[in-house]
Amino acid sequence: MQDILKSRSEADRELLRAMLWTMQDCVIVIDERGTVEAMNPATEKVFGFAATELIGRNISVLMPSPHRESHDSYLERYLRTGERRLLGMAREFVGQRKDGTHFPIELMVTEMVVGGRRRFTGVIRDISARKHADEAQKKSRQELDLALDGADVYLWHLDCNARTMHCFDRLPQAIGLRPEEVRPELEFWLSLIHPDDRAEILHCLAEVGHAPPGPMDREIRLRGSDGDWKWMYVRAQVVQRDSAGMPLRVAGTCLDITRRKHAEEKMLLLAQHDALTGLPNRALTIALGEQVLAAARRDRLRCAVLFVDLDRFKPINDAYGHEAGDAVLQEVARRLTGCIRAGGVAMRRGDREALYLSGTGAEHFVEHRRQPVPVRRRRHRHPAQACRCGDVPCQRMRAR
Repeated sequence: MQDILKSRSEADRELLRAMLWTMQDCVIVIDERGTVEAMNPATEKVFGFAATELIGRNISVLMPSPHRESHDSYLERYLRTGERRLLGMAREFVGQRKDGTHFPIELMVTEMVVGGRRRFTGVIRDISARKHADEAQKKSRQELDLALDGADVYLWHLDCNARTMHCFDRLPQAIGLRPEEVRPELEFWLSLIHPDDRAEILHCLAEVGHAPPGPMDREIRLRGSDGDWKWMYVRAQVVQRDSAGMPLRVAGTCLDITRRKHAEEKMLLLAQHDALTGLPNRALTIALGEQVLAAARRDRLRCAVLFVDLDRFKPINDAYGHEAGDAVLQEVARRLTGCIRAGGVAMRRGDREALYLSGTGAEHFVEHRRQPVPVRRRRHRHPAQACRCGDVPCQRMRAR
């Protein structure tokens, strides 16, 4: 540009004029005192000053306080010391229009010497639109973070060629990992997956190149730093492929469903087990009993059905209250469960009745049930006739 300014060619001067007049950014030339000597049409459009209004005035008129009052001292210090604080660097400032409104600008100042005199050229860009876009993006990001925080959703993406997986900090935090413990290698993340789930994930990774378009989802367990397993609903989709159609990048989300899984397990437990003793209820026992009988038929074994009726149970409730009675039932259930061997089934049949179906082990309960039950520092002993099937002692029966 200085070569064009020094040139005496009219063509060169016309070229310079055309460049300045067609630029979308503001171009302002000031002297050593800060007085505006020249400006392009974009300056009029952005700041609202006509050339006749601005040329000859101090450039500080385009600045809000406190920069307006300090500008001349900045310029004087540079001329005196040569210390560069702004020259040649793009900096963000606030500009002021003719009507007094403020707006964000990006400013770059360069120095030139023309006719033995110093001149400073400022190129100013209105960055209001960019700032609005940045604010909108920041707001959207904050809203997304709030939504993700509330939903326990974590973002990740996988580089298939490098076999590296990158996660935002929230996923490692969710499973209790410190930043220094996290490694980007895919094998590190695979090591955190439950062994029962890992084989399926490896299969999905091997087949992802042949998978149909659209997201894939799985429920997996990740090991936390405390050793507990966190259930995650993983959703993934290929976002970039090479020319052969093989995946280059996969992006996805992890939704923490641990609480939901625990609630489902609790609901299933309540639906299939007695709330007081924890023994299977009638519906579950029938299903499990069919499995025991089927196994006995298959292996040509015998199985036993043992009904346990707690005689003189009502006096315990009457004398010591239902809390004591509940404690007796829980202890009986514990002993009965402790006698169950592989393939055995125990259930609570009624208020004071239990059933035990097994191939072996019934004799052990007959021995255990003779031990007294401590309740409130008292020891209650079951009568010998407690284990009956109606009025007939339990007998072994051949599975048919």
